[in-house]
Amino acid sequence: MLREVIEPREITPTTVYLVHKYAAEGMPAGVIAHTLERCMEDVGKALEQPIAAAQSALIQEYFVRYKPRKATE
Repeated sequence: MLREVIEPREITPTTVYLVHKYAAEGMPAGVIAHTLERCMEDVGKALEQPIAAAQSALIQEYFVRYKPRKATE
């Protein structure tokens, strides 16, 4: 199966928040990229950007530990 190449694009405030949220919950960077349909470069750039204290508080309040799904055949 061929994988689609995802090009870097503009990093939005929503992307920054979601990347930080998923990373805090333990989601691997590759899964974050796939989930948000972003390239790994975008995920790295989003993690480099700070989030507001209120956003950090929301991440803590609604924290859900990431659990990988079992592969289905």
